[in-house]
Amino acid sequence: MFTKRKRVLTGLLVALLAFVAASCTPAQIAWWSDPNVPQETKDAVWKAMTTPPPVTDCYSAIDRHWPGDKSWAKKIVWRESRNTPTARNSSGASGCFQMMLPLHSRLFVSAGCSSAQWSDPVCNTKAAWVLYQAAGTSPWVLTNW
Repeated sequence: MFTKRKRVLTGLLVALLAFVAASCTPAQIAWWSDPNVPQETKDAVWKAMTTPPPVTDCYSAIDRHWPGDKSWAKKIVWRESRNTPTARNSSGASGCFQMMLPLHSRLFVSAGCSSAQWSDPVCNTKAAWVLYQAAGTSPWVLTNW
């Protein structure tokens, strides 16, 4: 006997499979059904189809990894780095959110990164989120908005 959760999950899976099948051309369905196509090839194609593209800018990192007010975060990033992950100034402020190194190095570790990854937009965004959780907006005082 299925529990309610299993029924819901099974229903979602069936709906997803029906959607995928309806979205494929007959040639694509034939290719996926072809027993002569190695499973490793199908797995590689599936992975390529379902893997999101790499994050290369600050705004994309915010869209994926900033749970809070994304518009606020994007304003900060524009002011601090002009959406340039490799931005660095003479004070040592670095990356999307202009994190101060080495002062904020521990925040990168808390975010699952190394401070050497300051120019990685995902790591910089995650470290900024850790700082935001601890200090709110105070590290990035907005004036003249």
